[in-house]
Amino acid sequence: MQWLHHSQRHYCELCQHRFTFRPIYAPDTPSRLPPYVLLRGVKQRTFKYAKKIVHGLLVLAVWLVFLPNYCARVESLLFREEGYASAVLRLLWIGNSPRPASDIGEGIIIMGLTMAILFSFVFLRDEIMHNGWNPGWIVLPDAPQPNPANNNNPLQPDAPPNEMPNDMPPLEDALLANAAVQADLPPPAQLDLDNAAAVDDEDEDAQAVGEAAGANGDANGDAGGVPFADDIALAHIVGLDGSYAFLEYAFWFSVLCGGFVTVFYLLPYTSGRLVVHDLGPIMVMLGVKVLNVAPISANISLNYSNMHQNLTNVLTNSPYRTAIYLYFGYCTFAICFSYTYDILGKDLFGFIRSIPYVRRFNTPAVKFGIGLFYLATKTGVLFFTEAVLFPTLFGGLADLSSMDIFNTTLADRLRIFNSAPGTFIFVHWIVGVLFISYFVWFVLLTKETLRPGLLWFVRSYQESNPFKELVMWPCGKSIRNLAFVLGLFLIIIGVTIYLPIRFLCRNFSGIFPYNLTQLEESPIGELTIQFAVLHYIGPSLFQQSTLRTFMKWLITTWSDTVGRLLGLRSYLLGDPAVPLIIPPNNNNNNAPNDGDLGVAHDQLDMMLVNSPNRPVQSYQRPPCFAARVVTLLLLLALTGCLISGALLTVPVLLGRLVLGFWFGARPVHDIYTLFTGLFTVAVVTKGARSITRQLRTRVQLRNVRWSLWVLVVARTAVASAMVLIWLPFLIGLTFEVTILKPVALLFDQSSIFQIYRCYVFGALIVKILLTICLVAVGENNPWKMALDQVYANGFRNMNLKLIFTAFVWPVSTPLLLYLSLPFFMARTYNMLALWNENPDVNDDKFFTAHTIEGVAHLMFVCSVAAILGLLASFGFCKQLHDQIRDELFLVGKRLVNYDNRATLVVPSTAV
Repeated sequence: MQWLHHSQRHYCELCQHRFTFRPIYAPDTPSRLPPYVLLRGVKQRTFKYAKKIVHGLLVLAVWLVFLPNYCARVESLLFREEGYASAVLRLLWIGNSPRPASDIGEGIIIMGLTMAILFSFVFLRDEIMHNGWNPGWIVLPDAPQPNPANNNNPLQPDAPPNEMPNDMPPLEDALLANAAVQADLPPPAQLDLDNAAAVDDEDEDAQAVGEAAGANGDANGDAGGVPFADDIALAHIVGLDGSYAFLEYAFWFSVLCGGFVTVFYLLPYTSGRLVVHDLGPIMVMLGVKVLNVAPISANISLNYSNMHQNLTNVLTNSPYRTAIYLYFGYCTFAICFSYTYDILGKDLFGFIRSIPYVRRFNTPAVKFGIGLFYLATKTGVLFFTEAVLFPTLFGGLADLSSMDIFNTTLADRLRIFNSAPGTFIFVHWIVGVLFISYFVWFVLLTKETLRPGLLWFVRSYQESNPFKELVMWPCGKSIRNLAFVLGLFLIIIGVTIYLPIRFLCRNFSGIFPYNLTQLEESPIGELTIQFAVLHYIGPSLFQQSTLRTFMKWLITTWSDTVGRLLGLRSYLLGDPAVPLIIPPNNNNNNAPNDGDLGVAHDQLDMMLVNSPNRPVQSYQRPPCFAARVVTLLLLLALTGCLISGALLTVPVLLGRLVLGFWFGARPVHDIYTLFTGLFTVAVVTKGARSITRQLRTRVQLRNVRWSLWVLVVARTAVASAMVLIWLPFLIGLTFEVTILKPVALLFDQSSIFQIYRCYVFGALIVKILLTICLVAVGENNPWKMALDQVYANGFRNMNLKLIFTAFVWPVSTPLLLYLSLPFFMARTYNMLALWNENPDVNDDKFFTAHTIEGVAHLMFVCSVAAILGLLASFGFCKQLHDQIRDELFLVGKRLVNYDNRATLVVPSTAV
């Protein structure tokens, strides 16, 4: 009972049995609270909630208004303002900003970047200090340093880092000296009260020093002592705990953001601008002079002022000048930190040791800080190059290579770029990321499928940490790796995109270029096919298991065919007769006494597909091996070109044929036809594969219970018609009548309902409701329990009665009543008006059926909302009454169902 009271849980942690408690009130508890007691409780709660609301508004204003505005004003002060005095005076005033929303957005971005850089530095320092990410050249702050006093005596070794220096007295000598000093003191009886108080103060100080030493020892990992400080909760920093300490944290965070803007934004920006504007023309001139190419030297005017002016004009009009300046500024910072570390570390001529004020900076902590800044800037520049520049470049190259198939020109692309440069770059970055991701996935799948050891140079994320490689590798190796990746993807884009598209556009002008015009002027006209592509065709095409299985089969089939043709089957797929070569496990951390556990760990490590200790299988080397491998690479490029051309042609033709039955002769956007054709090919291929598998198993048809499967198919068809067709259409029609019609039309206007549009809206709403029902609701929700029951029954044991009573009837009845009752009222009114028709009465005094129907729907919705609001208000008032009564008169709770066996009577116990 104490554990239930402490954990605030109402169920058994073993059998999940839910306990029921009955409140126990004081004997003088009234059945209804007096009005003055109820009003006093309401007043207390009102003040309490008002205080929380004011505190929450203050927290939101500080963190989401004042701090972002301050960060934006600091950035504007350093970069955009011409008058610094007026900018400083307007630093914290929001009202004079012409674009306050934009300032707040920029400030939030600056705050996020500040936290990201801070956490990145802390993460990098911890990884270098504790997880072995330190290169060999960096000096850690706790590393042992040579003792200058021992330089003259080579026979005397340096003291270890955890040992006291020789000039310090030992602990025993210090204790003896202290005892000797105390021996000269007078006896305790001769001490007066003042001396006794002084001795007590000294003892208290010594005890405090001992506790602090114990705390420091515990913080350093030593045993004993008390913790140095408790962890500060995030709610306390933000201010969600109700305290006002967040104001101090907000102040220091504003100082941190100001320092971030100055150090990580202004200085790299200024350095990059200096490098690009001043050193850029000089580097170009030196490059032309060194190369000494006659045509280039003749056509280029090597005038520094002209080149500087032209470069300044180009960058001034460029929307990416800030990113260019920052990129080259951080590159300059990395070079400066590298040379600074080398100068402090080597000190060839002893200049640093000879200057007293500079010598104090030549310490391990300073060296480690400079090395950490160098690693951080180098890693950031390389990560930005790999994660941002390369994907954007590859996406742009893919776009340039495919312009013919989309019937566009470079001038069109430049016009789009000038109109929306940010969106242009973002779209190309997304395309590049998708291209790189699927290529890497294909290469890793190829490594898994082919002979172990064939693609030895390809490493997965389980075998290597890319962030660790960025930190550990030298700059030369990283640059060579980037150059290799750049050349590889240029070849892949040229083989798989440029060459097939050029060939198809020149020889199949009746099919290409693609049609990119919309089916209708309104985007709602294409809503059905967009919904089908996004919610059904796309997820089914890119399903990981199906696509993975098909690609493995394709790789194996191609490798077997080409390997037999070139005599490289053993090289590609391996030979079962050749034994596996198990490499030594250099990273084996098993203890020598692990026994069977260590052997099992090694076997599991070798069984992993991407394990670095995966066995390597040798192969039979045929004659003319180099020529065969070159031919293999040429056949691989030709196969990639043919497959790319087939994927650009066959699905589009098949999709046009399929969508032609739906939309007729009207031209459809070829992106939709491409996805539809791919989906049709996937369905046909999967169906043929399933039929082939059934034929290979040689199933005897006489043993098949045809009646059972006919019944299963019939029940599945009925359930699909009710759940997948009827309910989405009904919900979509209700959504259009309730939401879209009042927004788009007046009361006296009629709406033309389209079946496919109602079904699209309904299917989307059903999908959202199912997701909420499966994720957001509780475990005892009847809808979720019914869904679990239907899923557990499966197709063979499908219960139509459960589906109808749990889903179809509860949803259809109120919706049909809501849709039919206003229609019935409107038509009845029209019939009564026609029966009582009087020619002397003006027709404008009668309402049309559409007006009555719209007003009836609106009144029904308002009535339902009012009833739900009243019920919620009554429930809130009752809950408030019970809370006030429990605070005043509740003395405990009694557990009434301790045992889930219903017949057992358990004596009650009050909590």
